[in-house]
Amino acid sequence: MNIMQRLILISGVILIGLIGLIACGSEDTVETSPTATAVVTEVESSFAVVATVPLVADWVSEVVGLDTTVRSMIPYGVNPHGYLFGAKDIAEVTESDIVFAVGLEYESKTFEKLMDAHPDLIVVNLGDFVDPIPFKEDGHEGHDDHDDEDGHEGHDDHDDEDGHEGHDDHDDEDEHEGHDDHDDEDGHKGHDDHDGEDGHEGHDGHEGHDHGLYDPHFWFDPVRVASAVQIIADKMSEFDPNGAQQYQSRASDYLTKLNALDQDIHDRISGIAESNRIVMTSHESLGYLGARYELNVIRAVIPTLNADQEPGPGHLVEAIELIEDHEVQVIFLEAETADATSEVVADETGIEVVSGLRVETLRNRDESYINFMEDNIELIVETLKNLP
Repeated sequence: MNIMQRLILISGVILIGLIGLIACGSEDTVETSPTATAVVTEVESSFAVVATVPLVADWVSEVVGLDTTVRSMIPYGVNPHGYLFGAKDIAEVTESDIVFAVGLEYESKTFEKLMDAHPDLIVVNLGDFVDPIPFKEDGHEGHDDHDDEDGHEGHDDHDDEDGHEGHDDHDDEDEHEGHDDHDDEDGHKGHDDHDGEDGHEGHDGHEGHDHGLYDPHFWFDPVRVASAVQIIADKMSEFDPNGAQQYQSRASDYLTKLNALDQDIHDRISGIAESNRIVMTSHESLGYLGARYELNVIRAVIPTLNADQEPGPGHLVEAIELIEDHEVQVIFLEAETADATSEVVADETGIEVVSGLRVETLRNRDESYINFMEDNIELIVETLKNLP
């Protein structure tokens, strides 16, 4: 075989090898393509669910499960009253599929304006469904209107395992009738109709968080939280009918836990001497706790729902008079807010100051609403039980 013949033979072998490599490369591409497509499809099928605050995010997570990420607009460990929304926060909420909010004018003016600018967003204001407590600047009112809160009657009727029975004392909880009165619930459009929900408007004194005529801190009553959780399950079922059975099942399981929490709080507070069940805080926040569990919640040092609001000229004098009239022995300071005013009042009256009461938020993602309540109840109960 001459040199020319050898070169032709070698070239042929190389050509065959290259063809084989190209063929192998083509087969690999075909095999991996479906995998890449499946990943993209899975991402596109997930829902963008947003809650305005960590407490609400925790309730929603209990309903939607681990497969759906629920984002909180307000970061964990941050007081919602002092948080300013950035461009990323605004983009996140406007690109979401459904938003769950506290409502009752708890969210900032910025959030309300954002919702007004995007009327097609599905927004569920949970406070509209929980029979909220009226609030006036001189404290809470109307506690006696709640039959199940007067003497905490009906605890034995709270059989959450059987569908969370016993919550029918709240008119809006009876199979959630009357929801059609809320114009924004048919698709949750038309946010302009929510000008404060029957009078929650006109509080222009503070730009950040102008709470309306109702106390938004309903999370201090687990029964009202149960109503909110059921609404979350119902709204998610409407939004995603294919997942309705799972949403309702998870909600039912969580309602059982909330019922147990409710009973535990009742039992623990019942163990406190009635003369010691007097609670005063720096700002109005425990109205629902007092109404539910027979705690005498005295008007706060600063009688406002806004933890950022400064005291007026007469607040200190009025607080001192209240402490003397009701023989208050302790003031609970909110962990989320520095409060020199309450400490001044305590110095003037000689009463005890207890810090660490957490009112507005969860510390981190690992903390749950139930943990939040258990820690607060532990602080309150142990403090009051040990008073002279």
